[in-house]
Amino acid sequence: MSANLRELEALLPHRPPLLLLERLVEGDPDRAVADVRVRAGDPLVEAGRGLPAWALVEVFAQAAALIGGLSARARGEAVAQGFLLGTRRLDCPVSHLPVGSQFTVEARAAFTDGSGMGAYHCRIREPQWPVECTLSVYTPPAVMATPGDTGNPEP
Repeated sequence: MSANLRELEALLPHRPPLLLLERLVEGDPDRAVADVRVRAGDPLVEAGRGLPAWALVEVFAQAAALIGGLSARARGEAVAQGFLLGTRRLDCPVSHLPVGSQFTVEARAAFTDGSGMGAYHCRIREPQWPVECTLSVYTPPAVMATPGDTGNPEP
């Protein structure tokens, strides 16, 4: 297991093969930046076409979840599972990102409150894919992980 994968798994309630982020570039409790590579054989990648634009919602959700993981770490708490409620708009100039594509995704906390509601502005940094959206996320207290628990069952 690579150091990058271990770092992501410590911050996210995601595991391969559905862990779509490849590397945490930088982050803090308000912002996260991660690298992504579109790989053949990944569950959301369509053979011969690549990663569908709609799947970028999951890429963005994982980047937003990094903020939650970094926030939990800063508070000395365990990573909590959240629920993606939706997005207001996702515009993408292409229907698919080809296999082998590499890009950097950025998420910024726009709003969070003590009830578990949050909004995150997300975007791809590369100019050839000017994709952005705002995600709504809810992390209810009833599903928050207990200290020392990542919220994920052992494989």
